[in-house]
Amino acid sequence: MSSSFSNADTGSKPADPYKAKNVDETSLKEKVEDLVGFVESCKFGMMTTRIESSGLLVSRCMALAAKEGGGVDLLFHTNTESGKTDDLQNDPKINIAFLNSSGEWASISGEASILSDRSTVKKYYTPTLKAWLGDLGDGTHDGGPDDPRIAVIKVSAQTATYAISNSNILSRAIEVAKGVVTGETAQVNKLRELSTDELKQCPIYLRNLKLRSKYQAAAVEFPSSSILQMPFRSMAAPQIPNLNTLRNTRGAGRGYGRGKGIYGTSITHSPEEDRLANDKVVQQTDQDASVSRLSAVEVGYLDDPFAHEFVLGGQQKRFPIINRGTYVRTTAIDALVDRFLSQDPSGKKQIISLGAGSDTRFFRLMSRPSHGNLVYHEVDFPTNTHHKITAIKRSPALMQCISTPQDITHDESTLSSPNYHIHAIDLRTLYPSSSTTLTNVDPSLPTVLISECCLIYLPSSAADAVIGHFASLFPPSIPLSLILYEPINPFDPFGKVMVSNLAARGIVMQTLHRYGSLEAQKERLRVYGFVGGIEARDVRSLWAESVGIEEKERVSGLEMVDEVEEWDLLAGHYCVAWGWRGGGEEWKGLKG
Repeated sequence: MSSSFSNADTGSKPADPYKAKNVDETSLKEKVEDLVGFVESCKFGMMTTRIESSGLLVSRCMALAAKEGGGVDLLFHTNTESGKTDDLQNDPKINIAFLNSSGEWASISGEASILSDRSTVKKYYTPTLKAWLGDLGDGTHDGGPDDPRIAVIKVSAQTATYAISNSNILSRAIEVAKGVVTGETAQVNKLRELSTDELKQCPIYLRNLKLRSKYQAAAVEFPSSSILQMPFRSMAAPQIPNLNTLRNTRGAGRGYGRGKGIYGTSITHSPEEDRLANDKVVQQTDQDASVSRLSAVEVGYLDDPFAHEFVLGGQQKRFPIINRGTYVRTTAIDALVDRFLSQDPSGKKQIISLGAGSDTRFFRLMSRPSHGNLVYHEVDFPTNTHHKITAIKRSPALMQCISTPQDITHDESTLSSPNYHIHAIDLRTLYPSSSTTLTNVDPSLPTVLISECCLIYLPSSAADAVIGHFASLFPPSIPLSLILYEPINPFDPFGKVMVSNLAARGIVMQTLHRYGSLEAQKERLRVYGFVGGIEARDVRSLWAESVGIEEKERVSGLEMVDEVEEWDLLAGHYCVAWGWRGGGEEWKGLKG
């Protein structure tokens, strides 16, 4: 039999006028988004459990480690030897409360589970846990990811109630003052509740919502390499496009199909018109690459004094998982390049970067005194090379990295100097028997080819032909290495969403289905003889296993990445593949 407490009879009028006035019945979409956003802004919550011995309730402050279930299931790190694990073992019912300085609050109730398996612990591990657990010096209880004391408390939400402000501080003050004078209940909050049934819908709903919004905001690129065994504080490299910048490009308009006029009538485009339109979309990705690189630099992930030189307009902060991806991808490729350059340090070497765009790697390398014998080539569309050369000419910091004499063509699309060459060439004109050549490329020098999401935009036959061009240009005895950074796994549900969202905005990754797995990428390298040190790694394993603990602690402290599920999904869909051929035993160091 249920019962309720009452101490008054207000007749037909609500006995709790505050709730009646402030309750906000809105869509599930808005209720869930606002709750998740409020929790993210708080970061710390009070966890309430029931003490096993007395039955009394106890609360303690806990830092939110991550979220699952579309954002409403909460995860917290814990020491398995603490009192709260005993409480939850006896009674798993739990409440997490959040409060900010404006009086906004949220209360989430549910059941807790203690997850102590090492795969889960390592998935959510952060090196800052060492500060709380300490190193007991016995080789086991060291605060590391294998410390058996570390576990994760997962709170599966069953109900949620929260109140957020519906106006600014001044408006709320006026509303309260009016209520004091008139006796009218103040309406200052949006008071909302989420039932168990509503919360059950959140994982599917919010997963789709987040994936859609993130791909509309930025298509992420990440790095991979097995050689990230040292602490890195490196710099950024180009990134695939921010799709917001493509909303007004052909194929991106809402309500108009591809090839449709404003009245829905069909318009026929020639193959050449289609090619030029697709080229324009690819070319437009470069400015977003610069913005993403600068975002990672500004937050502190990367150290790149040249990043701001190529950004037009104001800085835009990217999602934390985008910044982390830019960091990992960049340090991985930088590490591979450094390993290449460390072989016979005094010998002359060559780097050829395909689709380089606004990449700053040449300038970063030249700012170090140890690379005086390096010749660097970049290849891109004339539109992009013109933009880059224009930026270089107006920057003394960039100009001083380029040795003299410097020869720049009248249209400012091509630059040539003893240590730096920018080639305005369409890569589709490069194939084994092609008459097109890159001026001043020396086939007698040890060389690294770099393609960071460049060949992915070409038809498979054209992409293969580009690799074949360089493979035939360099004699088999000359050390030649190839580094590829590309998306993978287009066939799983997440991959299909990724491909669909990019294609809807005019971005077609043409080699993705042919080279859509780690093994396919390695086989691609074998075909052209790049069998030395051959490897392909996805970003998820790279971050988890290859970034040093101290460096991971530094990066994790820059900003909270609580979208762990989204990170794992994205990071599992990008990879770096590399291999080398030719040279003597000393080049085996490139295996990493």
